[in-house]
Parts: sequence; C-alpha cells; structure tokens
Amino acid sequence: MSSVLSTHAPSILRFALTFIVIGAAIWIAALRWHYSRVISRVQVTGTNLLRQEEILDIAKLTKLKGTYSASEINTALVERRIAQHPFVKSVSVFLGASDVLSVHIQERTPIALLAHRGRQYYIDVDGHVLPYRLTETVLDLPLLSGFGRGNLDSNLLNEALHIISTLQQYNTGIYRSLSELDIH
Repeated sequence: MSSVLSTHAPSILRFALTFIVIGAAIWIAALRWHYSRVISRVQVTGTNLLRQEEILDIAKLTKLKGTYSASEINTALVERRIAQHPFVKSVSVFLGASDVLSVHIQERTPIALLAHRGRQYYIDVDGHVLPYRLTETVLDLPLLSGFGRGNLDSNLLNEALHIISTLQQYNTGIYRSLSELDIH
C-alpha cells in the first residue's frame, strides 16, 4: 500500500502546486484589475424625493465630471454616510463590472404632514418623523394636527398613523381626499 502512495505522491504534489500557483496568479491579476479600474460614473437609483446631487454630496462623491480609482472608493463608508440621511430607509452601494458605481436607495415615504409646536414635519408609515423640506415632487399628504403644545403623544400619533395607513392601503380614494386629521 505504501508503494502505491509513494509512486503517486509526486504527481499529486505537482498537481497541488500547479493549482496553488494558478490560483495565486488569478488572485493577483484580479487585484491588479480592481485597483487599476477607473470609475467614471455614479448611478443613483430608487430616489423620488432626494436628488442625485444631494446623495453624491452626502457620500462625498462630488467629482461628477472626474473619475475615481476603484481603490479610492470605500463602499461601506459611502453606505454609512448615505444611511445617515433621515429620508433614507436603506442603501446599498457596489462597484459594477463596468465603470459604474451603483447606489441603490430605498427612501422613507411620507404618508402625512405633521403640525406640532408651530413647525411642520413629514411622517412615514413606521412613525419616523422626518424634517420638512421642499421637494421637486408635489406631496399631496393629509395634515395631522391637534397634538397640543406639549410633548408629542406617541400613542395618539400611532393611532392617527394607523388610521391614515389603513386608508392608504384599503381605500386610496378616501386617503387622497383627506386633507386634515385633527386628533382633538
């Protein structure tokens, strides 16, 4: 038995070494290709309320007319920067196979405008209070009011959101015609 192993050992060893050398060469070539890649475009998808320029500014990717080396771009860092925006629910950033850095965003979608303490806020279905901002898209949202001047009562807010989200989900006609929901 040992004589069979000793006769095949050199060929197995040669095969293993050849496999390791080829694998290392492919890995080195892939690293060289990755670090020599030039990213000349940033593609932002999934936005409705946010503008591409705003996303690029937050991500610190403002060289729209310039190019980036793939080694300059830390996709995890870009994701963290963009995720801090209050209107961003989730984000994924990845380098495509071509010269494109892809940024896919899922926005928080406001379902109501909240009036409290003389200020206006947007609020999404999950109860996240979002800053009021002018948008290129016209938002026809019902106004939530009547919360008083004290702290915002989260139970009342949740009840109002439940009513609005139920209307939005099951009867969009009534939801679209609703202009204000006064808690009191």
